[in-house]
Amino acid sequence: MFSNATRFLRLFRTSAPRVRRSVRKSLRSEQLESRWVFSGLAMFESTAGLASVETVAASESYAASIASNQIGLAASPSNEIVPFWRKVGDSPSFAPDWYANKGPVTLEVHYDSALTPAENGAALKSVLSNLSAGEHIKIHAGEYFVDSFFTIEAAGTAQNPVTIAGAPGEVVVITRSDVKQNVVNIFPSQYLIIEGLELIGGSTGIKLQEVDHFMLHDVEISQTDGNGIAANSKNTSYLYFIDNEIHDTGGNGEGLYLGAHDGSHITHHSYVIGNYIYNLNARDVGQGDGIEIKDGSYANTIKHNFVQNTNYPGIVVYRTGRAIEDRNVIEENVVINSNDTAIQATADALIQNNLIVTNRTGFLSKPFATVPQNLSIVNNTIVAGTDGIRTFGWDDAEAVNNIFANNAVYSAAGRPIPNGLGNAISTGNAVITDLAEAFSDVRLDEPRWDATPLANTELIGRSDPQYAPTHDLFGNARVTGNDIGAIDFAGIGGELPEPEVPVDGVYGRFDFGTETSPVESGYTKITALDRYDYVNEYGWLNGSVGSRDRVNADDLDRDFNYVSSGSMTFAVEVPNGIYQLSMVVGDASYESSSIEVEIEHQLVDTISTVAGEFVNSIYEVEVTDRLLSLRLTRGTSGFAMINSLQVTRVQQVPAAVIVKADLGLSTTESQGTASFTVELRSQPTHPVTIDIRSSDVTEGTVSTRQLTFNDQNWNMPQTVTLTGVDDSLHDGNVSYQVITSDTVSSDPNYNGLVIEDISLSNIDDEIAGPDPSLRFDFGTIGSPVETGYVQVTPLIEYESTRGYGWLNGNVGSRDRGKGSSLVRDFNHTASGAMTFAVDVPDGDYQVKVTVADPFYSNRGMQVVIEGQAVDTLSIDGGDSLARTYDVIVRDGQLTLTIMRGTTGFAIINSLEVIPKRRFDAGVLLKASPVLFTTEKSGSAQFTVELLAPPTEAVTILLNSSDVTEGVLSATHVVFNPLNWNQPQTVIVTGVDDDVQDGDVIYQIITSSASSLDSAYQGLDVDDVSLVNQDDDSDEVGFESIARFDFGSSSSPVEGGYTQVVPADRYNAVAGYGWLSGAVGARDRVNATDLDRDFNHVASGEMVFAVDLANGVYRVTVSIGDRYYGHEGIGISIEGETVQAVSIGPNEFISESYLATIADGQLTLKLTRGQSGFALLNSLLIERQV
Repeated sequence: MFSNATRFLRLFRTSAPRVRRSVRKSLRSEQLESRWVFSGLAMFESTAGLASVETVAASESYAASIASNQIGLAASPSNEIVPFWRKVGDSPSFAPDWYANKGPVTLEVHYDSALTPAENGAALKSVLSNLSAGEHIKIHAGEYFVDSFFTIEAAGTAQNPVTIAGAPGEVVVITRSDVKQNVVNIFPSQYLIIEGLELIGGSTGIKLQEVDHFMLHDVEISQTDGNGIAANSKNTSYLYFIDNEIHDTGGNGEGLYLGAHDGSHITHHSYVIGNYIYNLNARDVGQGDGIEIKDGSYANTIKHNFVQNTNYPGIVVYRTGRAIEDRNVIEENVVINSNDTAIQATADALIQNNLIVTNRTGFLSKPFATVPQNLSIVNNTIVAGTDGIRTFGWDDAEAVNNIFANNAVYSAAGRPIPNGLGNAISTGNAVITDLAEAFSDVRLDEPRWDATPLANTELIGRSDPQYAPTHDLFGNARVTGNDIGAIDFAGIGGELPEPEVPVDGVYGRFDFGTETSPVESGYTKITALDRYDYVNEYGWLNGSVGSRDRVNADDLDRDFNYVSSGSMTFAVEVPNGIYQLSMVVGDASYESSSIEVEIEHQLVDTISTVAGEFVNSIYEVEVTDRLLSLRLTRGTSGFAMINSLQVTRVQQVPAAVIVKADLGLSTTESQGTASFTVELRSQPTHPVTIDIRSSDVTEGTVSTRQLTFNDQNWNMPQTVTLTGVDDSLHDGNVSYQVITSDTVSSDPNYNGLVIEDISLSNIDDEIAGPDPSLRFDFGTIGSPVETGYVQVTPLIEYESTRGYGWLNGNVGSRDRGKGSSLVRDFNHTASGAMTFAVDVPDGDYQVKVTVADPFYSNRGMQVVIEGQAVDTLSIDGGDSLARTYDVIVRDGQLTLTIMRGTTGFAIINSLEVIPKRRFDAGVLLKASPVLFTTEKSGSAQFTVELLAPPTEAVTILLNSSDVTEGVLSATHVVFNPLNWNQPQTVIVTGVDDDVQDGDVIYQIITSSASSLDSAYQGLDVDDVSLVNQDDDSDEVGFESIARFDFGSSSSPVEGGYTQVVPADRYNAVAGYGWLSGAVGARDRVNATDLDRDFNHVASGEMVFAVDLANGVYRVTVSIGDRYYGHEGIGISIEGETVQAVSIGPNEFISESYLATIADGQLTLKLTRGQSGFALLNSLLIERQV
């Protein structure tokens, strides 16, 4: 399918400039002759020229009209990807209405062979310097050389535009050899048409200033020393760049640069359509964006362009800062291979129907003057070698109105969307894991770009229709309907394969809670962050979802997701069919009234619960769109919440008995109770009975001896209550069981089912004295005590033998008799303060304080821990509030003071003191392996920070080993419990002398840490090595050529270095990469950006290559591992073994070697030694000068 396109590209790259235009034109006439329509914009015929034109008013937002995407209805183009694939004949593929008003030729310029190219160029300049309305200049074949400043000024009008055109079928070339001057400058001009020319050389091909209503058509620009086209010095508008060719630039090397970098000059209502932009990635290209629309420029459209082989992004837009009708539009483009990212956008843009095939990142969005916002990224096909979609700042509070919908994303590195999509609406997307199983013919290593989706794949019919464009990349109507990606399925009737049906018919068991709350066995945890998207087949579709963990219930009931206002929608992908939903809703601490339940957009129930009540509801629903949706809307009070959900396909639900019981159930000898529930999984045809008994009636009794279920009550949980039995023995806590019989029923599916027995303990009340713990339940002598907690009453005064108790305060107690054991009762003071103490070892703790009063308000309570005021708490009657604080204890005793506020009591219901793991004390010094200062006062820097908070100040002294070579910005650094994790920067400045002493090595000597914190006292701190570079030496010097930082895709990159990851295999375009080896990556985190991460092989060898000009080079190799030692690593450069090195844990070495390059490429081989890895952290290459 791509043989012709491949042949075309080969000719295009190797032919001389004078041949290129004829090759392109012959290709157009042979391959692309057909009728083409731009409905709503402009209409042309390939053979008859301009057939008709429909006006687009200047005030109309073209971004809005182009987004309607009604282009190409009559064209029926093929799905072949070649440059100018949307081009028909020689007429423009798009034009403004005034283009049709160009008048007859008023002057012809003929090349005079008797004159030099420069003389012909001077003559042409004089003709073009100042043009009036209606002039039409036809230029005939020849090479016109420009050797002085060349400016075109044109004063056209909409009725009489100015036209400068090459003679049809002839090659007209304008060249400039001075790389400091532009080929053509177009200064104040209006209604100007330039077409059919070639511009070669110069700094910028065309520079535009104060230009509006300008059209550049069928112009080739190449071999510039800077940008192809730039409009960045003055404001410009209504620019039309149509069907041009820009390639082989140098310097900054951007194809089109529109608008100023800082937004001081903008381009608006302009159109970049049908251009072929390629080979902007030569070694001397500093940037090399294909098409760049700078910050503040707005209402611009980038469409039908073919952008290939760029150094920076193929297409990049920033923000407009304006309303949606003035957003920029990037649609129906093809971007092939960028050394950076294919398409990049910050804000205010519609990006749809684009095809990206690149060895690096497919799409990038990151902050620039604003966080990403108002982006619609829709129906793109992205095939990437590294990251498919890379986002930064999308989870910021201001990152709003971002939509990521119906995109097909493939990442060869397995990183389709590594940073997630933050706050964006994400729907209808697909992650591709196998190109051959998804697309007709797409490859990263060959020019094969047919991304038509295959039938019977996940791409067919799975997009979200509310975001889908009406047409695809080729202008074809999306006849299949709702296909994912840029290209619509070629035929009608593609069918999705049915997902495999689970054996038990269950398509999901979901336990909703917090990130830290426990998960019921066999269930999938769902938190507020689990959004339904491109990867997850389930999750939250919408809603400001939060989460709570009330602790005091079983794993399914204790925690939940919720909304405090509005609604939230949960979605699960399932095959079409009938499903049974079993949902639990409840809150251990608060009531909620009138929660509305909608399933598949139908209101099915309204639920109200009181505190501690959990309602299990079962619904049956039919799914017809492969997506089951459950919407919960808050009612008149409390939350709309969900604790658990089970989704089961009705036709395949097996018979089963569901028993719900907490782990560690217990009764007490004081007649304390426990309970569990029983229900059936499906409807029986006949009654089902289950016998129940206690294994030891002297420890516990059951509330019922038999349960019966029928076709009416099968889905209604029946509760069994266990009551503890008292005795007078000190027999400790005794285990016993609830024995359940096998089911009995005339329904064969429900007869003889085995039900597991339930184990529990009866807590002895004759055991003297509580077992002191770090969980305390405050109440009255007669109020119940929460299991696992120690009771505290006003009588429990602090004693050292007990280790806890009240230190002071006029303490009383109340038991309101409503709510859980922790909520119903409390200790209090009606005036002043009360202080509770707990003896604990010195260390870090989390202190959780719960305050609750079922009836009355208690407001303005101050919480003081370890003498520090940490909070002010207020609750209304019926409220419960739990707060957790981080505390450091230094004196062996934790003190908690509660002070009365403005209303009610100072109260406390419960207290938990949880030891925190304290990281080992340590000092982290971050510095590059080789730091350089210079005798010209050049400086270097390093940072120091602590690994864990100290209890006292920590001081580290700093000294230069040679103050004649380098001096310090600080003689010491001091850390305390507040600033311990804030890196402190130390600057070292080189000192000059008049001696040719060469580069001198010296050190920054660090003292051992000094502190009253025993964990930090005497800790050794690494010294820092530096080199002060001599400015008096007459020896041979070196200049830096390349710096590489080896690591993982997620680890940071040292400033000024190029990141290398295992996926960066050598290719001639990049000019560097891994030639061989099963290369992996590690990131040890706790070190400098250069030292913390590395590439490695666990066996054999790895070879890294860099393309270099022949010559002599200094190669510096840095190796080290924060945690492990590696022995006998072999280093070979240019095929010669230069050294074998060994390193210990947390040892980093840098070695420099001289190498002579004679074949245009440096090769560095590292071979694994006797143990550990062969690894590489960084590589510095310097050329001898």
